[in-house]
Amino acid sequence: MARTDWLEGLNRRAKNLVAEAERKEIGEFEGAFYNKFPLHEYILSDGRILREAVQESPWASGPHFFIALKEEEEWVPESLWTEEEINEVLGPPVWSGTRLPENDEEADKVMEGHRKAREAR
Repeated sequence: MARTDWLEGLNRRAKNLVAEAERKEIGEFEGAFYNKFPLHEYILSDGRILREAVQESPWASGPHFFIALKEEEEWVPESLWTEEEINEVLGPPVWSGTRLPENDEEADKVMEGHRKAREAR
């Protein structure tokens, strides 16, 4: 796998939250390999304003940027990626000191989660 920047974006809950919102680009951030990614602001029908921000950027053949939403300076809880969701996207945890699967059954479960996460995108 090539080393590159990976934009994982918003999770499904966050996408659902802003599905009907007005969206505009408010800035960008640069990855480790000089790729630039836009950040957006969403104006909800009730007037609330949510902004994208990088929640996590674990390394697996390059940084994977997991985006979540903030309202003012507080994370919007339902937009946050869980550790399990992040591990499903990254696949078997063999990097950054993350715990390895303890047996074949656990490894198979991780790989199945990885496959499902990729298919869901």
